Amino acid sequence: MRELGRLVVMGALAPSYASANLPDFAFFTVSGWPASVYVADAPGSLTATDRFSVGDTVYLNLAFANFGSGPGGASVLEVVLNGESAGVLAFGPLQPLQGSVVTDTMIENLPVGPNEILVLLDAAEAVTESSERNNDREVLFRVEGFGCSNADLAPPFGLIDGSDVDRMVFLISEDDISADLADPTPVRDFVDVLRFQTVAEAGCD
Repeated sequence: MRELGRLVVMGALAPSYASANLPDFAFFTVSGWPASVYVADAPGSLTATDRFSVGDTVYLNLAFANFGSGPGGASVLEVVLNGESAGVLAFGPLQPLQGSVVTDTMIENLPVGPNEILVLLDAAEAVTESSERNNDREVLFRVEGFGCSNADLAPPFGLIDGSDVDRMVFLISEDDISADLADPTPVRDFVDVLRFQTVAEAGCD
């Protein structure tokens, strides 16, 4: 995982939490961003993506700041991928209304299926904050395997929509059973099973 970060001062932001001169690390959404933490399919993209293909690089973007009334000492941000630590980023100290923007952190070699990224601020709990409830953000997305599009694979190995079922019934009955098959129901049942298995094996919904 590549670590990127740059410190920015946000004097226009107002503290959301302020208590006893304590810091409060929390996420915020940069102007033009879709969310405070999001993944994209290209560096510099301002569009969140929730679906990727095998071999794609996922670009993680996030922003956080000290919204408390007191300074926050040095701390660590951790990125957890599917329950396992994927990397850390040291940050701070942060004065009130001072924060950091992390862009285009590359995450690769992701497994097919659903994936979860959990970002933890002050992961080691080194800093006492006025609120400890706003230190994490979760991003969910899916990596699709080969064969998640009819354009990629021809029947009977592509995904099947309603129109494809009739076409495949005709092909199967003509090539493998009989063009004169009176009752196509068994063929339709076979096609439905084939579709279900294909979707599961491809890692698609």
